[in-house]
Amino acid sequence: MTADLLRYYDKANRRLVYIGRAATSGMWDEHWSLNDRAIQQLHNSSGSAWLVRTTRRYLKPGTGPVLEGGCGTGQHVAALHRAGYEAVGIDFAPNTVTQLNKGAPHLDIRYGDLRALPLTDSLLAGYWSLGVIEHFYKGYESIAGEMARTIRLGGYLFLTFPYMSPLRRIKACLGCYPSFDMKQESREFYQFALDARTVTTSYENLGFQLVGRKRLSGLKGVKDEIGTLRKMLQKLYDYQGPSRITRGLRWMLDWVMAPLAGHTCLLVLRRI
Repeated sequence: MTADLLRYYDKANRRLVYIGRAATSGMWDEHWSLNDRAIQQLHNSSGSAWLVRTTRRYLKPGTGPVLEGGCGTGQHVAALHRAGYEAVGIDFAPNTVTQLNKGAPHLDIRYGDLRALPLTDSLLAGYWSLGVIEHFYKGYESIAGEMARTIRLGGYLFLTFPYMSPLRRIKACLGCYPSFDMKQESREFYQFALDARTVTTSYENLGFQLVGRKRLSGLKGVKDEIGTLRKMLQKLYDYQGPSRITRGLRWMLDWVMAPLAGHTCLLVLRRI
């Protein structure tokens, strides 16, 4: 989706601004458009294995609830549930939540606003936020405040977001992006690519300690930022066939390209 959006550079905040389609609840309902068959296929997939592995490095099943804030299709909630965690999902796309409650009633998935979570203080042992904080034009402070309120001392926040990779910083320095005036909000705002150091500092100020960082999605970062390679890499990025060689090539390129051009960044933060 992001490759088709217009990108601008907000120099004052060292971030990219993606314009083209507003990230509303209705847009996400349309984007996911779940049905019972799709729910079954998603929850039987192995696409969440990395998330479960990452969670296990820091939290054992039985240590307390693990929330995915902005759970979308519920795939990761289902994977955590199968792995023995007390998994909870919250999302603001009403039709999606309704379909999940109908098609997967064994999962604890709720409708709610991440800026005002319907959860008690210090309830959560863990909180996964996968590509959420970047979609709020006025900032993620209210979401971050709710994270700090609901994660217990010693609990973990797993936070991913599009970020200013070295490749994007180089392109910004070279003037490859048009500038953006932040004084007037665009009705077609989709997301930011955020400065990772700024995000880290803002969470440290809320009582979190950075304990892990990983750059992700190198293949996507390259295809989105280098137009001459986009058509070729898009086919590899979208590949869903059975070839282990093709899948292995995709994994290798993703891993090799991530340090320079990763589209997203994972921060693991401990509540102290």
